[in-house]
Amino acid sequence: MTGRWQLAAFFHILMAILVVGYCLFWAIMARALGRDRDAAEVERHLRTVARARWPHVFVPYRWRLPLPMVGWLLLLGAAASGTLAGLVGGLEPRGLIFWLKLAAVILLFAVHAALAQRPRPAWALSALPLALLAVVLSVPLLR
Repeated sequence: MTGRWQLAAFFHILMAILVVGYCLFWAIMARALGRDRDAAEVERHLRTVARARWPHVFVPYRWRLPLPMVGWLLLLGAAASGTLAGLVGGLEPRGLIFWLKLAAVILLFAVHAALAQRPRPAWALSALPLALLAVVLSVPLLR
């Protein structure tokens, strides 16, 4: 059982790193675009970023995904791997830390839904702290 839990935990950590990187990308884009542009122009550029297809190199265009779809896949992968790691490791859903983490993850899904539908700087900047909060709240849940 320990080997399965370690593998599930490793995959969950990897997914968490990718989710934080994805959120960091959006935060950097929003902050960089907002330095010398008005709000309407920033939103227009963020919509362009959201329409970009990824990965943008080495993959035929028809197989590339819109950036928000990549985000959905990362979030779902992180949620699935966290659920699997909890089930394999015997984590019981109790305690304040668990519920705070769950709330942060649900809020992150909601922020991403808003960001995917209409990218705005506020959504792009708020996703990163939520992702980091979910990671920090994971630490006390370890045994």
